[in-house]
Formats: sequence, structure tokens, C-alpha cells
Amino acid sequence: FIGGLSSKLKPDLQDIAQALNLNTNGQKKDIMDRIVACFDADPMLCEDPRFEGLFNRTRRRPAQTDGEGPNTLPSNSAGPSSSTP
Repeated sequence: FIGGLSSKLKPDLQDIAQALNLNTNGQKKDIMDRIVACFDADPMLCEDPRFEGLFNRTRRRPAQTDGEGPNTLPSNSAGPSSSTP
């Protein structure tokens, strides 16, 4: 499972609840509350490979091989020019 719980649809939450052997009935909020309570009661579950994607918030950025990303100056530019066109 990956992504935050709050962004999950009810069927996804039901899948997570079922994997945790929790009741899958009720409204989305009820199911989410049961899931959160389960992880609060047993924090080691957060490290389980099945569930760690729910809590690991790191995002990978695409690798930039040319060194000219959105926050870098082109290699031939030393800054603003003092000459006028």
C-alpha cells in the first residue's frame, strides 16, 4: 500500500483494514479511524513492508543529468550583463 490514508477511496481503505484483520464495514471515516487506531496501538506495523508506503513520504525527483535544472543558471551565463542591446 502506498500514499496517505486521507487520499484513499473507501474500497482502498477496506483493503487495508482487511489486511489488518479489522472490520471493513461503515463509513470511510469509521474505517480510517480503525486503521489509524490499529497503527497507533502497534507502531511496529508502520515498518511492515506491506504498510510502510502509507507512512514513507519521500518523493523521488527525476534525475537531472545536464546540470541545468529550473534553479540553475546556464553554464554560459555569469549573471546579469552590463551591456545594453
